[in-house]
Amino acid sequence: TKLVLPRLGGSPGVWSVAMVFFQAVLLAGYAYSHWLVNRFPVRRGATIHLGLMIAVMAFGLPIGIAAGFERPPTEWEAPWLVLLFALSVGLPFFAVSANGPLLQSWFSRTGHVQAHDPYFLYAASNFGSFGALIAYPLLIEPFLPLSWQLSGWSWGFAALFATIVACAGFAVGDHPAVSDDAKPVEVTHAPLVSRRDIFGWVALSFVPSALLVAVTAHISTDIAAAPFLWVAPLGLFLLTFIIVFQRRPVLRRQWMLHAQLGFFALLLVASALGKGVPWPVGLTLHLGLFFATAMVAHGELAASRPDARHLTAFFMWISVGGVLGGLFSGLIAPLIFNSIAEYYLLLGLGLLCRPGLLPAIGSPRRKPVLMAAFGVGVIGFFGLIAKEQLRTDSIRSFFGVHSLHEYENGQVRVLAHGNTMHGAQRIRDANGQALSGLPEPLTYYYFGGPMSEGIEAVRERLGGKLGPVAAIGLGSGSLACHRR
Repeated sequence: TKLVLPRLGGSPGVWSVAMVFFQAVLLAGYAYSHWLVNRFPVRRGATIHLGLMIAVMAFGLPIGIAAGFERPPTEWEAPWLVLLFALSVGLPFFAVSANGPLLQSWFSRTGHVQAHDPYFLYAASNFGSFGALIAYPLLIEPFLPLSWQLSGWSWGFAALFATIVACAGFAVGDHPAVSDDAKPVEVTHAPLVSRRDIFGWVALSFVPSALLVAVTAHISTDIAAAPFLWVAPLGLFLLTFIIVFQRRPVLRRQWMLHAQLGFFALLLVASALGKGVPWPVGLTLHLGLFFATAMVAHGELAASRPDARHLTAFFMWISVGGVLGGLFSGLIAPLIFNSIAEYYLLLGLGLLCRPGLLPAIGSPRRKPVLMAAFGVGVIGFFGLIAKEQLRTDSIRSFFGVHSLHEYENGQVRVLAHGNTMHGAQRIRDANGQALSGLPEPLTYYYFGGPMSEGIEAVRERLGGKLGPVAAIGLGSGSLACHRR
């Protein structure tokens, strides 16, 4: 993704589309591992997978941007970016993405004492992802040029191939408790996965995944535009998987249920106060609520995990939810909303992930009150969405939300991108009458500022006329106001 930034800039849209793409390929890798485990014995499945990795080393390395993507299009940036990723790194990442559930499934078929419950390896896998995510901006990106990073990735893939060979050797070795078709006795008669189980896994993974993309876009545009800010929500997302799939989670389930309601209430208060809340406080509240909501949803996922016989199916279905969530927030929401409306919708859906809520709705005593509250909330939310959609002074694109605002009783008009003001001009006088002549720039190259003095000095030296002038880039609108 860093290779792509010079072509499209550091827009949150780049990270959102990247997230959607890698989630989709992750789903493909999980489906591939599910197919291998359920169709072939370990020995043959390992042979197929190692053959795929050899093909990657022969045809897919070193990774880099594919030919033909030197210049981005002027529209439809998201599909262009998805195609770029697919042709550049699709095959290598597909091969890598299958390893998690595949190795866990191989482990569950060994004679190890913990083979009946291999899900702790999922926590270890996410711990590795979390460590790599933190190491990249702190250790790798500042000190290694991209060419070194790309060659290092190739060597790392070769090392991964060697370790997969070793793991396959252990899985199909001559240990008396292991054979191609060996499975732990405890899971031989495991109950079948129901449609209700599948729906629950998809729903509980959809909300945190969609919320991850939405909160990243929200804090990057409306809270603080800072480099590598996307690392924070993604790191918290991975951290939740590490915690909930531990044998003894360090954060109790009840703590997270209380934290979710607490952060939700504090965020409502902060929203009511508006711009009076310092940005570090707002950032903490948004990230805190995201973490608590993801902990609640992923905690329910971990509690509902099936026996090891259905491990690959479990990971495949939670990956389906992840892809759907990424598609909704990364590609669909920017087309149907003028603002980051999906973020607040997902915060509401996060409350529905709380355990015991659906049984409470089914209770004859609580059902009328809960259904009434839910109805009022739905009407209020969609009323707010309809109000936002009817605005003609706001537009959303791949690069974010641009909006116009008027201040000082309509005297000043401002163009904003998220919380960043990009320009302002005076359009009316104190009596509300429209100004005549050239508009007055109030930002960047304002009248009487250094650029204004420079222009006047050159104009005076040239006898009162500048001749042809070209203005390109940021501030061109303000510079145009200096013409005569």
